Amino acid sequence: GTVVWTRTEIGDYLGTLTGAFISGKTISFQGGSLGAPTTLMRVLTGLNVDSIQVITNLGSSGADTVLNQSSIEIRVYL
Repeated sequence: GTVVWTRTEIGDYLGTLTGAFISGKTISFQGGSLGAPTTLMRVLTGLNVDSIQVITNLGSSGADTVLNQSSIEIRVYL
């Protein structure tokens, strides 16, 4: 399916796809073009199987530019 991305605030994105992100069976890989930023992706377990959250920072502040020219791969194992 196609994940629908929504920016919820600076450096915070919510990806939704109904029933797609099974707890304990979802893994992500991300890469970026910038050397210094911290990029964190976590699966929101315990809320529902419909959402993942991507949080990006430059130092200790949220930043929208961290994901420029980068990729995100999400795998769900059944």
